[in-house]
Amino acid sequence: MENGDSLNYKQYQYGKGLQKKVGTIDFPTLARSGLHDETELDQAKTITGKSISEITKDGHPMQYSREGFMSQDEDIISVLKYDNLLAKKLELTHRQLAKPLFHVWNIVLQGIKRDVWLFEQMDINYILYNGRKVFVNWQGGRGWQESIFNDEILGQYHLEMWREPDQEEKEFLLKNYADLPEKEMADLIKKLSYIHCGEMVPYYVSRYGFYEGHTNFRADPVAIAYIFGLRSIEEIEMVFKGDLFTTLTMHHSANKK
Repeated sequence: MENGDSLNYKQYQYGKGLQKKVGTIDFPTLARSGLHDETELDQAKTITGKSISEITKDGHPMQYSREGFMSQDEDIISVLKYDNLLAKKLELTHRQLAKPLFHVWNIVLQGIKRDVWLFEQMDINYILYNGRKVFVNWQGGRGWQESIFNDEILGQYHLEMWREPDQEEKEFLLKNYADLPEKEMADLIKKLSYIHCGEMVPYYVSRYGFYEGHTNFRADPVAIAYIFGLRSIEEIEMVFKGDLFTTLTMHHSANKK
């Protein structure tokens, strides 16, 4: 991870961008500690000079993108708040959670430099991260995605990262969530062990603590912690105590209690 050449698809530049940038002047506590102060979030009127209401509007589906950066019932502050709470419960900073995503993106950048457009064409089947076998895939999109913030971050790629739970982990989940119907159990395992996002997300996580809301491009903090071995399934369950399915599926609505 480093601050490299500009990442600006408009100028056909494929650099690392500002990977070491943490937080913004809008959130001094985030920049200093790696986590948000909820009071600063409550008092925020703008982020990067752009109003909260405008960011929320642009982040909803069928605005800046068809899928959106958050679901229709979420707003930027509610999403930042609840994901900050998840990171805090996991005893991880947003910077720590962004790090493995940057590492994956940097592998993709190496492929792009070699004019390789699929992970398997790099003669790599998987990566090892904290002793976990993590599978990775990527695919380029047509054109580029503009950021909902006033920043230089752009998106063009689909990134997939997943880890196959081993037998002991599956048995652990089946034991602790024995009342969960079969479909919900399958959803729980997928949301815990699979991430589909774009390369904008690691920059968003590091600078704003923004993992995107509940869309198909979300990189959930719990999933990051599990897939990349930052926390074991036992440690995660100790935090959420039977509430893991709800934690991974419930939208971060501003009206949620």
